[in-house]
Amino acid sequence: MRTAWAKDPADRFLEALRGMMMEASLFRRQQLQTYRLTMTQFFALNLLEGPEPQRLSDLARRLELSHPAATNLVDALEARHLVMRRREGEDRREIRVHLTPAGRGLLHRVHLQFLDQARKVARMISPEHRGVATEVLLDLQGTIRELREGGAAFGSGKEGP
Repeated sequence: MRTAWAKDPADRFLEALRGMMMEASLFRRQQLQTYRLTMTQFFALNLLEGPEPQRLSDLARRLELSHPAATNLVDALEARHLVMRRREGEDRREIRVHLTPAGRGLLHRVHLQFLDQARKVARMISPEHRGVATEVLLDLQGTIRELREGGAAFGSGKEGP
């Protein structure tokens, strides 16, 4: 959907939002390359950051990967000593994946770099525009949450201010 010159302000807004999200995604992928990480590996490390190790099957489901694809992903991360897997529980077939200290350290460095870059981008926008953008993004966040939770935002015919 390319509507950059559409007359409908909603279409222009959506095109700008889509473009910004695409640029942000491409920029993040580029940054991850410096750490030799794919987006999927990065998402996996983030999912493993919690206090409890993840079952390999749960990790596959949360990443929307087949079990063999998740196994290959964990193999690659394990080869870099970023994760380790152990058989746990009563069912010895159950494999849990743990984030290693090296994995936590790498994830921390990646997050710090992302935060630093995001702050630089935010500082390039005037304080007035940042204020307006913040309000718009918070409105969008609330609307999307309402839609996700089954709210009546769609179909109500309601438009924003």
